[in-house]
Amino acid sequence: MISGPLIWKQHKHKDEYRECPHCQAPLKWIWGDGVWFPCDKEPVLFTMHPTGKLTLIYKGKELSNCVLYTPRDPRCAGNPVWGYQQHFYTCPHLKEQRAQYKQRITGR
Repeated sequence: MISGPLIWKQHKHKDEYRECPHCQAPLKWIWGDGVWFPCDKEPVLFTMHPTGKLTLIYKGKELSNCVLYTPRDPRCAGNPVWGYQQHFYTCPHLKEQRAQYKQRITGR
């Protein structure tokens, strides 16, 4: 079980830490929709597609149905744009914590 400060998808108040307390990855705090989003510091190139499974932050908005841009991916037609991934989804420690929780709840 992970202890210490938590990184959520969004925070009402911007925390003072500049890196994840679990994996020490640098964070970029983005204000939007009345909350703070702790995101990975480096932006990613993405497009929107109905089959996209990622949620990204773009211009302070949380967008669903996103796909990381790959030139040969047919879902990536159109012009890609830069956005930020919420660290909640990319932190290896938080991914493991969610997997353990799912296993306890579902037995799988």
